[in-house]
Amino acid sequence: MNRKQFLILVIVLIVLGGAGLGVFWQDIADYRASGARIGAKLLPDFRIADVAQVRLQDAQDEVTLVNKGDRWVVQERGDYPANFQDISGLLVKLIELKVTQAETVGAALLPRVELVAPE
Repeated sequence: MNRKQFLILVIVLIVLGGAGLGVFWQDIADYRASGARIGAKLLPDFRIADVAQVRLQDAQDEVTLVNKGDRWVVQERGDYPANFQDISGLLVKLIELKVTQAETVGAALLPRVELVAPE
């Protein structure tokens, strides 16, 4: 390898290293911008005492659990009594939910991650 080839190789390495460093810093900046909420509570103002009903829905089915004073009932089943321990466990878990990863998703990708209202 002669001197000219060596200098071209060093210049190419410097350019590639600079491009790699630029991409690295951009990724770190994106991570820091989204990381401001990581570890924070997902629902900071959520209070169990204020919950009057819980509606669970997927693409095919839906169920509504309603608080009728001293008991929880399934509205679609003629006020059939619901399991209080399961409902209270769900509500406590909702309070404790924390953000672990923040992702920016455009509106076009919402159906892919199942974040649109079922039809």
